[in-house]
Parts: sequence; C-alpha cells; structure tokens
Amino acid sequence: MSTPEPDQDPYGYHTKPDPYGNGPIPQPPVYPPPPPSIPYAQQPHPLYAYPPPYVQPRPPMSAVAVVSLVFGLIGIFTFWLIVPPVVALLTGAFGLWEIRKHGERGSFSAGFGMFLGIVGTLAGAAFYAIPALN
Repeated sequence: MSTPEPDQDPYGYHTKPDPYGNGPIPQPPVYPPPPPSIPYAQQPHPLYAYPPPYVQPRPPMSAVAVVSLVFGLIGIFTFWLIVPPVVALLTGAFGLWEIRKHGERGSFSAGFGMFLGIVGTLAGAAFYAIPALN
C-alpha cells in the first residue's frame, strides 16, 4: 500500500486546508453529471382541459326498507313473540310501495325483510298451533 499524497486521504477524498486552521476538511468525490432525462408528454393547459363528467347522485335508501330488514332478522330469532315478524311483513310491503312511488333504493332490503317476516310469522303460528293440537 502506498502512502497517500498530502492533499488526498487514504479513502479518496480530496482535502483542502481549513481556512480557520483546524486542519483539512474532507471534500466528497466529484461524480459525473446524470444523463439527460426524457421529457414527459406535454399536458394540456388547464383552461383547455375537458370538464369532469357529470355523475348523477344515487337516490337515497328507503328507511322503511331497512326497518323491514332489521325486524325480519330479529323476527327470525324471536318468532314466538309474533310482533317482530308481523312488523317486518308490514314495513316490507309499505317499503316496496314507497320505493316504487318515490324511486328510492332498497327494494332488496324491503323484499327480504318481507320474506323473513312471512317465515317468522309462519314459524310463530306453528309454534303456537302445534302444542294446541295435542
């Protein structure tokens, strides 16, 4: 290994004397400039850009349809009470009528709540009718 010259340290950094007399300040090595970059495609001026497309807002969800679905789910597990399945059946029928009249969303929720109300009502009727037959 050869000894480094006075103006160069063993790691290849060029050093200059410190103007304040504190010793040499290491300077990083000089790297070649990066290659020229490829320019991006020119974007149109914002004033001449197309306006964003109009998005029609979705109609609101029918609250009666959601009530029907909730009572239908409750009525399936508490069919012996009879009231939740009947409420689900009635609110489902009213929700389907309201959805057709006002154009709201939620026909699946109202229909499924109505279906669960029918099943819960029939299960509740069977729950009370079968012991009465014996």
